[in-house]
Amino acid sequence: MADPMERNIEGPPAQETRLSSGDLGADCRCEKAAESTLDKDLGNRLVERDQTTLKLIMDAKLNYPELPFGDALVKALEVGKEDVAAQQKAMRDRGETAPPLGKMLVDAGLVTQKQVDDALAEQGRLKQQGQKPPLLGDLIVQQLRANVDQVLKEQKRK
Repeated sequence: MADPMERNIEGPPAQETRLSSGDLGADCRCEKAAESTLDKDLGNRLVERDQTTLKLIMDAKLNYPELPFGDALVKALEVGKEDVAAQQKAMRDRGETAPPLGKMLVDAGLVTQKQVDDALAEQGRLKQQGQKPPLLGDLIVQQLRANVDQVLKEQKRK
């Protein structure tokens, strides 16, 4: 019987949101099975809540295997956000109309539309309170860090 926690690679991406051990990459597996299980659980919970994407998870595991998984996710988003912002600037420098950063981040697979919507709502809330909100990309990174921390706290309570 198939493990219900495993994701069917051949299924439609919009419906399949579970991570399997293969998604973490053969070369990027944690030394301890318990760490790998916690990483899968963290990734699955964030994906289920629309707080990260499978692409960002894969980028994090591939590019930052030396970091704890939550830190790797945040680092991958920070780097990806800077890359997308540079692409946006290059488009503007060429006189092209660049899409909004949020759309570019979603199109790049780095964030979900829910993450962008949540960050825009937070920016609006802060503006209404007379505060200067962080830039959208910075706010999305801050929210990912907070979401990772929340899931890690939930894991510790188990």
